[in-house]
Amino acid sequence: MGNDLVAACIYCASLILGRDAPSLYGFTGEIMGAYGTFERRTESSSGRSYSNTTGKFPLVALGWTRPAATGMGAGTPAWEASGRLGWAASHTESAEPESDPAPSFATGSGRFENVALAFRGALVGNGSAEILFVQHRFRGTDVYDVGGRFQFAGEQILIAMRRDLSIGWRQRFAGAEIAVRLQSALLQGKINTVEGVLQGNGAIWGGGVEALLARGPWRFFLGGEWLSGSVPRDEQFAPLYQPVSGQDPARLRAAGLWAERSVGRTSFRLAGFWQDATMGWVSYAVLGETLRRFNDGFRPGSASQTWGVELTARVLVGTGVFLKAFGHFAWTNETVTFTDALYGRPSATLDVLAPGTDQFAFGLGLEFTLGGKSP
Repeated sequence: MGNDLVAACIYCASLILGRDAPSLYGFTGEIMGAYGTFERRTESSSGRSYSNTTGKFPLVALGWTRPAATGMGAGTPAWEASGRLGWAASHTESAEPESDPAPSFATGSGRFENVALAFRGALVGNGSAEILFVQHRFRGTDVYDVGGRFQFAGEQILIAMRRDLSIGWRQRFAGAEIAVRLQSALLQGKINTVEGVLQGNGAIWGGGVEALLARGPWRFFLGGEWLSGSVPRDEQFAPLYQPVSGQDPARLRAAGLWAERSVGRTSFRLAGFWQDATMGWVSYAVLGETLRRFNDGFRPGSASQTWGVELTARVLVGTGVFLKAFGHFAWTNETVTFTDALYGRPSATLDVLAPGTDQFAFGLGLEFTLGGKSP
């Protein structure tokens, strides 16, 4: 898997960047510390409104791998059983300009529950069957003030989750490989205050494809995924708290590419990626405007596009031991649509930004192999 388990991204493309430098073989492990933050903001004549969530990630990984036949493929193991865990505490801050008539401020805490499992077996010739499971999940509670700091107004409980399960086939050729997969993503979003609750929870389906090429000290990757469908929604709003159910369209599209070069004991990888996401809710890094409208009976839906870059370096520091560092930056443009759930009032939209200066992650750690070999 890639470095996405230690980035503060929930609905990010969890599989398409999914190959680090050539795998270590034998019994393998990884220990990493990372810092990741994600901020959503709006700009108005009175100033900037923002909400950010930051996680401090410890990552641990264990696995067992066996290489493909010499010269076949581009570094992906023929056999693999591995697991990775990025379980992090987080904190949230949200504020609006104090010159606004009734600004809101929020602070909170939560946790990221990120998991990745991979199983791969070379069943026929130079091909391998693959089963991949990836979970990105955030749960947090914010205390918010309205009208000024320290003027307690309530709490909001937030849940955001993407849980992927994919089954696929990887075929290897001399210095190259191609993989295809069928993929299901279970999506969840929940926002709950004393004024109402909105929860979307359901699966969408799709697939992905990727290709890798190895030429001398170079490796190249190109891949993408597309998932779409509809997700059931349940909601209740004050004053009657009448249960209402519905369906919201959801879509996840992504593409990524990278190039990697080995120079002596060091390898460098530069990656670029794009993603388009449509959800029937906003339940992560919630802005004051969204909270205000939600408490007034409007459900928020999100449509966003993200571009990003990532640089990873890996240095051999001992027999079977690598020092690894990475930096990840992304930029997002988002439109939030507010739909009245109570009285049929006109809908409204809000333009939201998540800039690269506030959507990034850094990590530093060690990878190692016991009883095997390194590339």
